Amino acid sequence: MLPASAGNLSTYLTNIIASNCKIKGLIPYEVGNLSSLLDLDLSGNNLAGSIPTSIGNLRNLQGLFLSNNKLTGSIRDNLCKLQRLDVIDLTQNQISGSIPNCLGNISSLREIHVGSNKLSNNIPSSLWNLKDLMVLDISSNNMVGSLTLEIGKLKATTLIDMSMNQFSNGIQREIGGLQNLAHLSLRQNKLQGSIPDSMSNMITYYYFSFWRLTPRNDDVDEETGNEVDDLEDQSLVESDSDEKMCKLCFYY
Repeated sequence: MLPASAGNLSTYLTNIIASNCKIKGLIPYEVGNLSSLLDLDLSGNNLAGSIPTSIGNLRNLQGLFLSNNKLTGSIRDNLCKLQRLDVIDLTQNQISGSIPNCLGNISSLREIHVGSNKLSNNIPSSLWNLKDLMVLDISSNNMVGSLTLEIGKLKATTLIDMSMNQFSNGIQREIGGLQNLAHLSLRQNKLQGSIPDSMSNMITYYYFSFWRLTPRNDDVDEETGNEVDDLEDQSLVESDSDEKMCKLCFYY
């Protein structure tokens, strides 16, 4: 268990790394007292409960790593106070609700990892304004809506994973303008139609995964008159059964 006294550590403490250490219980509210903290890594434990609102007090925080725990509740607006945040990783928890719209106001964000949770509703439009965003992973949630034209604003992005959600309608041709994109996964959604011709210009990509695009009635081969075939998933799955070792570090 992470004790409340952790919040009494020196205010000069800049990094807490306690990953894969089998820590149980709640994240103490007092952690918000560590005003100089740059990185907080509690990933790979058995932490439960919600993310304490006091984390919003860590105004110097650049990296928040809480993946692979049992956290519940929602992503609250208080995280939007972290205007120096570079990476947020909440992957593999049980967090529900919506992605807060104010998250798109953190212009310093480079990576957003919120996959494998219980998030719902639409992608907030503010995220498309993050001009330096490189990674957007919202896979394995219950998110809905269409892929907006504004996705074409993510010019710096190298990875977009929206797989295993409930997104519908078609793939926007603006995705073809993302020349830095190396990984795009839209598999297991409710997308319809064909792959835009604009994506043929993406000569730098390494990985595309769509998993059965459902053809619209007007998606027919001009020569044969037949419907366009579904696209089967061709993704590669890697497994790693090695048990991860506890890493416990404090930096001043």
